[in-house]
Amino acid sequence: MNLNAPDIGSVTPVPLSGDPNLFKALFSFRVRDGHSPKENFLTEALVYVLKRNPTAMREWVRLLTSGQVSASSVEINTRLTHIDDENYSSIYPDVHVSGYDIEENKFNLVVEHKWDSPCSLLQLKRYAKLRKAGERSFLAFVCASAHEKKVADRFPKTDFDGLSYKAVLWRDVYRILCSISTKDRLIEEFLYFMNMEGLGPGRAITVLEMQAFIAARGFKGQLDRYCQRLLNEYEWNCIPQKYHYAPKVHDAWGRTAIVFSESTWKPAIAIGFLYDPTDHGVQLINPEKGIDLAIRVHANPANSSPTKMLELLEQRAGELRKQGAVVHTKNQPGNNNKHTLILVRRSLGDVLLETATEDEQIEAIYAQLEKWCLTLFADPKLLDAFAALKPYR
Repeated sequence: MNLNAPDIGSVTPVPLSGDPNLFKALFSFRVRDGHSPKENFLTEALVYVLKRNPTAMREWVRLLTSGQVSASSVEINTRLTHIDDENYSSIYPDVHVSGYDIEENKFNLVVEHKWDSPCSLLQLKRYAKLRKAGERSFLAFVCASAHEKKVADRFPKTDFDGLSYKAVLWRDVYRILCSISTKDRLIEEFLYFMNMEGLGPGRAITVLEMQAFIAARGFKGQLDRYCQRLLNEYEWNCIPQKYHYAPKVHDAWGRTAIVFSESTWKPAIAIGFLYDPTDHGVQLINPEKGIDLAIRVHANPANSSPTKMLELLEQRAGELRKQGAVVHTKNQPGNNNKHTLILVRRSLGDVLLETATEDEQIEAIYAQLEKWCLTLFADPKLLDAFAALKPYR
């Protein structure tokens, strides 16, 4: 591989028989018989990314050789078979790199990967035998556990016959991949995968975050109080009587709301405040203005969602959007929660813009929710479609 070649982002890849193929490389490591070889999967994915991006390859080699090698060309292989003449056995390092640096000096790099298994001095000593006379040789150990790295750091260098040896964490690999300026979509997706699997760098909890968390508990208590007042002080005739089975204030899934429903929740109508949109599969409308005021109608996702009901929902959504609401309906872009039939929102900061007291805020909130409900439940055909839904239980 010529590391002076253009990055893959500026070249149209041609599928030649000798090109790296991620799917072929990973196929032998597919889940089977209850076994999932995570380390091998991670190795193949990383090597594929490196082969496709020369800058990533160059920086990765620099990391594992402590900056001693600036590679100009490399050949990289996984599970390459080497014969141990001393013990008449085979050696299969996770990754074997051979190539030339920018001064045209030959180098070799052997890499051992660990994810959820312990390091082994014996294994690394066997890999150290792969050094070649007259070439700069390096041995690297990559792991996920800071504890395992400490153990690996303490291995006597004499056990590696003078070989240049370095232990790093997967999050160090993440950092160098993240820092390169030629990141393509493939690297971005691999970094996302690493981060989701806990292999990326985290960040420390700050005092400000802890203070905000403590304050948030009090804020959630205020949301609960507002919902209780809304439930106790208003008749809610804007919601069809059939859904008044046992309305109650409920905090779950990132929202504090009054929940109206039939006894079987087909559907349930949650009216209140969305403070953490993660479970709902959306984003807050304007985090700078705070949380969202919301109405969410949700039902058992096992429902087939007939076309007629979706058409009726979208008609209601159109009317609500004319009123300035942000609306997501089932199976439409932006609605990433399978339970949600319709989600109607407005930034709470905008609703409370002209208010100064709690009473004024409660009145403004109710006025907005009432207006939405009158619009949402104005079509009896939609209520008939709701009646045909399967219950949660």
